[in-house]
Amino acid sequence: MIFPGDFAMNRIPHSALRSRARHAAHLALGLLLAASLHAREVEAPPVARLQVTSEPSKATVLIDRQMRGETPLTLPNLSVGQHLITVQKQGFLDAWQTVELQAQDARALEFQLEPLAGLLLLQSSPTNADVTINGVALGHTPVLISALPIGTHRIKIATPGYQPKEVEVKLADRTPVRKHVDLVSNSATLTVETDTEGASIRINGIEHGASPCTVDRIPEGEVTVELRADGYAPLVHKIKLAAGEKQNIKLPMTPIPASLRITSLPDKARVYVNNEPRGQAPVDLADLPPGKYHVRVEMEGFDPNARDIELERGARKSEEFRLTSNAGE
Repeated sequence: MIFPGDFAMNRIPHSALRSRARHAAHLALGLLLAASLHAREVEAPPVARLQVTSEPSKATVLIDRQMRGETPLTLPNLSVGQHLITVQKQGFLDAWQTVELQAQDARALEFQLEPLAGLLLLQSSPTNADVTINGVALGHTPVLISALPIGTHRIKIATPGYQPKEVEVKLADRTPVRKHVDLVSNSATLTVETDTEGASIRINGIEHGASPCTVDRIPEGEVTVELRADGYAPLVHKIKLAAGEKQNIKLPMTPIPASLRITSLPDKARVYVNNEPRGQAPVDLADLPPGKYHVRVEMEGFDPNARDIELERGARKSEEFRLTSNAGE
């Protein structure tokens, strides 16, 4: 600073005056910068710190519906006030939370994301089959399953008497998926027919009624089929069946032949059957097919004697022919 007395006592050089002026200018500039910085510190808005994590990670984080990154995410300068935090990940339900942040807050939010479940309607033939996934029972068919996460699953369907089956089901979203499974019997099915009415059928020694007859749940392997009917020779037939196989067989039965004994009175008359000579009585005829036969007996000096004889399957008949003399006394 210059005082008037300085000019009277001693003149100040010009260089000193310039130096003092520069010093005063620097001092004023410093004071101005300090005031500006102080003003900025006063005017800076308050902020808060927020950390967002999720299980599973790599989920998208939205702050007030604006995408800000993926978990784990740290936001060091989030404005104070109320914010809507949303976490999204494909295959999982959205999660959200509203937070109120104060100045200098340091908050941490953790989200447990729930898998997005699909809808599966599972049916089977036959019905009432057990449904399991990784050993966990999910009910009996038909069943609506609504707790399976989105993705691909292998499902096991099983019921007694049938081969268990595994199927792969892919659930892409909440659109319902319908799956029908046909189970294959672990035993065989056999249908037996014959042209003999009323023939009884036994399979592996067990009676199953009259033909035609369908029998299921037959263990795989060699199977013995027996047919019996009055007047027919018993029939035994063996067949090999595989699990799940279905077979139809038609078995012809052989009628039991009939037998006929022809006698005459007097003895040694000539015998004709269907006009064919068969010898002199008594005559034994075996292995005759069932049916009607015309029998005639003749002898010199006697009137012929003839009649029709009906022979059934397996019949054993004896017929006597009495001849009447045609000679005079």
